[in-house]
Amino acid sequence: MPFVWVDTETTGLNGPQHDLLLAIGIILTDDSFRATARIERYIRPEDWDVMLGLMSPVVTDMHFRSGLMRRLELHGEKMSRVEGEICDWLDKHLGRTVDMPITERPALAGNTVGFDRAMLQGCMPRILERVSYRSLDVSSLKVLCYATAPRAARWDRGHPKQHTPLADLEDSLDELAHWRQALRTAP
Repeated sequence: MPFVWVDTETTGLNGPQHDLLLAIGIILTDDSFRATARIERYIRPEDWDVMLGLMSPVVTDMHFRSGLMRRLELHGEKMSRVEGEICDWLDKHLGRTVDMPITERPALAGNTVGFDRAMLQGCMPRILERVSYRSLDVSSLKVLCYATAPRAARWDRGHPKQHTPLADLEDSLDELAHWRQALRTAP
C-alpha cells in the first residue's frame, strides 16, 4: 500500500477558514517508505495585499527567506488548476480513481498531517477523495516515543528547516526513520 505524503505552506496556522494555501508538495512512497514520485506546486493568491495582511511578520519573513514568495510570483497558478493537476497526477501514479473503495485508498502521511488534511478539506477537497481517512503522522510517533521511551535520542534534522513542501517532506521521511528506530530499540 503506498502512502501519500503531503505538506502545505500557508499564510498561518489558523486553518482554511482564516488562512490561504500557498504551496503544496506530495511525495508518494511505497510501504517501505521509499519515494516513488514527487510533485510541488504553488498557488497564486488572488490578492497579494490580502495574502500579506494574513501573515504575521514571522511568517512573512519565513516565506521570503525560503524563496516561497518569489516562487509564487513566478510559478503560482490558480488553486483550481493546481488541484486538477495534482488529482490527475495522483490518478496516474496510484492507478486509482475516486470510485475505489476507501479501504484500498492510500493513507495520508506527513508531520502534523491533520493540519494539512484540514487545509486540503477547505481548499482542495478533490485531493482527499483519493486518499483514505487514515493518517500516518510523524509527530504522533514523536509524542509516543517521548512518552514511552524518554531516553530515546532526540531527532535533529542537521540543518535549519527550509519551509518548502518537498524539503519538509524529505525531513519528515528522515524523522520517521529515526522514530521507528528509536521505538524498536527502546527498553
